[in-house]
Amino acid sequence: MKKITAAFVVVMLIIMAGSCRQLQTPTSAEPTPNATQTAAAQETQTAISGQPPATQTYVAQQTLTAAATATAQAKASQTPSTPTPTPAGIIYTGGDYFNGAISVPCYWTGTSRTDIGDNIHNAYVNSIYMSNNVIYTAGYYFNGAINIPCYWTGASRTDLAGDGAHNAQVNSIFVLNGTVYTGGYYGDGAKNIPCYWTGASRTNLAGDGADNAGVNSIFVANGTVYSGGYYYIGGSREVACFWNGTTRNDLPDYGSGFWQVNSIFV
Repeated sequence: MKKITAAFVVVMLIIMAGSCRQLQTPTSAEPTPNATQTAAAQETQTAISGQPPATQTYVAQQTLTAAATATAQAKASQTPSTPTPTPAGIIYTGGDYFNGAISVPCYWTGTSRTDIGDNIHNAYVNSIYMSNNVIYTAGYYFNGAINIPCYWTGASRTDLAGDGAHNAQVNSIFVLNGTVYTGGYYGDGAKNIPCYWTGASRTNLAGDGADNAGVNSIFVANGTVYSGGYYYIGGSREVACFWNGTTRNDLPDYGSGFWQVNSIFV
């Protein structure tokens, strides 16, 4: 009998495989070869014809191995991947504590405390913000005569301007594109004036012009500074309000009592 070539073996294997597939009940759809895969198979068949039997056998084995690998990869690609769980975020908090002599401003990363005061003056943190892995805190410190509004970049303090003679403080901080925005108030000897600072530049806001007012929260969006707080009328009524830039917007109330905005978001 004549020698059976590798090409003939490949043909027989294909026929047998087709027969087996017809006898089996399909459990899932097999990937359909695309035009590129079909062309590659035709090129491979043409390339191995006319080669010595040993070469044909080797090429046939490599072709079968490649086909099996492609099938396994196609099936694996149909299996949905499990999403990677998001790690829990770190909680940052700001405040102060009494060390037996003075109030020390600080912040906590998780439960790890970082002191940011000068170990001389009483100081207080009212607000905290994180931007580009830098922790910003804001509040005030007592210089021995008056409260000075300030914020800390890490542990580096930046003093802000009130009127230089009366108490002032920061109640809220926001950071955008490296610019620090803070909101609070400063006294002028007769009343507290609501304001915000862009960096170290102060912008006064309107209360009723005669009584105390203040900013409790600040937010920046689309180039506009939004502040939320309150102002007094006649010293006996407190009105909740927010400022869009420097335009005050009063919020509805019952016409009496004491109302405040403590937080703002845009």
